[in-house]
Amino acid sequence: MAKRDFKYLALSHMWGDPNLNQHLKLLTSNIAEFQKAVPWASLSSVYKEAVRVTLALGYNYLWVDSLCILQDKDHPDWKHEAPLMSTVYGNADCNLAFLFPSFSNDNAHTRSDPRDWNPCILREATPGRCGVSIQHLTSAMRQAYQSTEDKDWLIQRNWPLFSRAWTFQEYLLSPRTLLLGHKNLMFHCSHHFYDELLGPIASPPLAADDTTPKQGRDYGKTRYFPPSLAQGMAQDVVISSPRALSFAIDWQALFNEYRSRELTKPNDRVIAFAGIARAFSNIGSMTYLAGCWAEYFALTMLWYVDRKREATVRRDGPSVRRGGIVEYPVHIREEVEQEAPSWSQFSVPIYTHHQPFFMFNNDEIFLRSKSCEKPPRVWWDDIYWTDLVSVGFGSRSQNGFPESGFFDFRGLEVDLSMPLLPVKTSWLKDLEQRFANIRKLDRADARLQWVPDFTYYPDKPHEDGSREPSPPSNGVLALVAEFQICRPAGQYLVQRRSAGLVLVRVPERGAWKRVGAWKLSIKICGVDVDSENAGDVARRWKKYRTWEVGRHWTMENVAMV
Repeated sequence: MAKRDFKYLALSHMWGDPNLNQHLKLLTSNIAEFQKAVPWASLSSVYKEAVRVTLALGYNYLWVDSLCILQDKDHPDWKHEAPLMSTVYGNADCNLAFLFPSFSNDNAHTRSDPRDWNPCILREATPGRCGVSIQHLTSAMRQAYQSTEDKDWLIQRNWPLFSRAWTFQEYLLSPRTLLLGHKNLMFHCSHHFYDELLGPIASPPLAADDTTPKQGRDYGKTRYFPPSLAQGMAQDVVISSPRALSFAIDWQALFNEYRSRELTKPNDRVIAFAGIARAFSNIGSMTYLAGCWAEYFALTMLWYVDRKREATVRRDGPSVRRGGIVEYPVHIREEVEQEAPSWSQFSVPIYTHHQPFFMFNNDEIFLRSKSCEKPPRVWWDDIYWTDLVSVGFGSRSQNGFPESGFFDFRGLEVDLSMPLLPVKTSWLKDLEQRFANIRKLDRADARLQWVPDFTYYPDKPHEDGSREPSPPSNGVLALVAEFQICRPAGQYLVQRRSAGLVLVRVPERGAWKRVGAWKLSIKICGVDVDSENAGDVARRWKKYRTWEVGRHWTMENVAMV
């Protein structure tokens, strides 16, 4: 079979309630029987429908997970096949995605005829003759459709299949997907998204920031493989470029959608994402590091855990106090089951009311883009970005990046060159002294005033859902990024933004682990800035590094685990 050139379809589905629907499974006890024939009568309604569709489309082969992989508990066949799922779905001609679980015996024929509620065009209108169509205006469902401008039935989060984590990479990596629902068929490929009767139902996505839930109407796969993911992007890395910032935001949004999906076995969380990581790695020629990227490590490690947006929490069914105030209890929906380094989002449990975010957003992209114009409308200067010195996969790293690196993070360690400051040090007092000296030294800055805004985000939210006011006293602030923005309009014409991690020592390993993240925004006013002198002001202020204030910061090589 391996030497034959054949085409096949793949099946993406939910197993459903095991108490109602027992899916036929390949086991060591029945493999000899299955090699002769798979009992048709024992197949679920989804399997039978998938076979019918496969034959109707002219194909002879259908890949079904539970019939192609031995399902015995802890059988090595699964461990061998699971990392190959991206290859299975990526090479299939089409993926048959059943949006609902198998039917029970008493409702096996409940699939509707879409013509009952969709307009059916029998003949397209032309300049010379009228078109002919059927439209059921009396249908309650049709009336509901007409009154719903946003077409809620197209929202992916309402489809049970799209609540499952394993189906995420099946859907993303398949070149084509036929979506089979109860009421209609939809076809999705890399460029188009069509309903069988409505035709094209979506257009390419608009830019979205990292707070926009990526669940919602599907605008096509450019939403998941965005323009920011460029071929060979690792070869020319400008860490703060608009493309790099956009990529980090897009990656975080994709990661959050995956984390929102359910798994029957939580210890599959890492491996069920490995195919997507492999695809991004191949497209961008980048090195995957447990949810981060080596070439953009300083960016992709700048995630933090915070409350979800209130609208998202309300939608997902929160507890609400009297008066409609949303509560944010720290409720863990899925514990961490696999070893992952502390700087990886895989090391964080999946919370009901909290989630990871990327430290920067569309404001930074907007300002950075304006700095690239000629002449620039904003002056952006990178003051400091942490360097990734080396990466190690323990005993598996002898030959570079191991194939298992996409799903096995044991022993993964990074070395970084970064400034450290003990938490117990009063950094803000040192900064006040620095600004006082600047007022004395330069007449142009004699009237300056500064407003600091420091925020700490613990990786483990406080028990009552509130934010911790300050990092642990035995920790250090590790600086990852510092950049300056100078513009001739607005209240604060010079701004300095910094972000980093909070680390604590792991003495037994001679290394550090992260326990949180932080950001500092310094807004400066009282400095004369206009379109003529903005460049000069930016150059004058660029020499001041906030992490060189005082004598408490030290530059160190940091091993992180």
